[in-house]
Amino acid sequence: MHSRISRNGFLVLLCCILSITAISPAFGAGQDVSEALAEFAEDENNGLVLFYSDQCPDCIRQLEDIEQFLNIYPWKTFREINLAQGDQDPQRYRIQAEFALENNVDTVPQLHLFINRGDDIDRYVVFKGYTPLPAIERMLIHLLDPGFGAELFAK
Repeated sequence: MHSRISRNGFLVLLCCILSITAISPAFGAGQDVSEALAEFAEDENNGLVLFYSDQCPDCIRQLEDIEQFLNIYPWKTFREINLAQGDQDPQRYRIQAEFALENNVDTVPQLHLFINRGDDIDRYVVFKGYTPLPAIERMLIHLLDPGFGAELFAK
């Protein structure tokens, strides 16, 4: 699922959560999948946001996989948003809840990819519901450069 939101709307809602700034490069020819994903992870223009609840068993499992993923690919712009209010500051929770509603988060865990294209920021839903690490890698490669990751989906 892909949608476009205005740059100003994105920045207003995310001022405390996520900041990304310029245009991302495409993958190079002949580049290894892990190298390509690592390159995108290093680019601060590509942001990942994980929506979860600390009261959800699948979310806890997903957090473990995401931690492993981030050890392999240290994503520069990554944020976790816990949608269970708990002891959070009410103002911060309100901003996070509004951001989740704006991005149609209806299930947790859910991972979104944001790519700054200059005038607009593209948002992609990477997954909804628990998703194992290999599938996360395949989905991100395909979203970041559909032609590059096409052979991964041919199996």
